[in-house]
Amino acid sequence: MITKRNIARGMMATGSLVYLLGIWRTCPLFSGKGYFLGVLVMGMFAVLAHQRASQWQEQDDGFIALCRLVLLLSVGLLLVGAWYVPADWHEKAVYIAAWFVCLYGASPARCKKRNKRRPEARKR
Repeated sequence: MITKRNIARGMMATGSLVYLLGIWRTCPLFSGKGYFLGVLVMGMFAVLAHQRASQWQEQDDGFIALCRLVLLLSVGLLLVGAWYVPADWHEKAVYIAAWFVCLYGASPARCKKRNKRRPEARKR
């Protein structure tokens, strides 16, 4: 279990490092660097919030749908931003793959399920 968690954290760290260092080198403007950092943070938030909602076994379908929408928007923003980055296509593909590796590594980082009931559920 600990090895699985360490592998996931390593994937997340490696993916974010490749993504951010590559974008930092490629984007000439500071606003472009902030754009891609925002896309990374937005995608990570959507994955971790969705995972937290499913970890607590909440049945809030609206929140889960909102997390999926934010993740879809961040993928769209990543692809639009990658389209206009002044780099070769193989370099853009590496950045996009690093972004997906980072999100994939973040998703199983907290895969421990809670079997305990919440205090509100015990009082009923």
